[in-house]
Amino acid sequence: GRLFNRETLFWYLWIFVCLAPTSFVPLNVLVNEHRLYLPMVGFAALFARLFEQMAPPAKPILYLLFPALSVLALQRNNAWSDEISLWSAAAKKSPLMPRVHVELGNALRVDGRLEAARLRYRRALELDAGHRAARTNLANIYYEEGLRAADETVAREYLLAAAKEYHQVLVSDPGYREALNSLGNVY
Repeated sequence: GRLFNRETLFWYLWIFVCLAPTSFVPLNVLVNEHRLYLPMVGFAALFARLFEQMAPPAKPILYLLFPALSVLALQRNNAWSDEISLWSAAAKKSPLMPRVHVELGNALRVDGRLEAARLRYRRALELDAGHRAARTNLANIYYEEGLRAADETVAREYLLAAAKEYHQVLVSDPGYREALNSLGNVY
């Protein structure tokens, strides 16, 4: 048989069943490559079956395809080398998604690159002014910088900026405990 027999039917069903949850409940997040891992087993099995049945003159084309796909996989693996590279790649591919900028800001913040993180949080807020995580994280950076500032005037400016951001969060979500607690810390 060709590509439609009992064995291949199993792999077609495998792909369908593995993709079903994503098909019925779509996600708006770019970084969900792991959702394709199980369906790829079915695609690989069907591809192997197709390769097995190909006429010999067509096979060299596929031999060239394997190294090309391997290079693409290696390039994609580089994006997964650390949090910053992962979220930077996601931000390049989906520059209009606030969550990507927030996650990149979080990674930059952990890395100690506060100014770069602040810019990412601001970008997320440009895209969605009501994004609670972006505004809270921006306020947290101001708060931390206020605590670290040696000059009292500079410290006060940072703390006032933090308070302003926490207040903004509380306008849209008055019961948000993290913002209430952090605002109390600022005062």
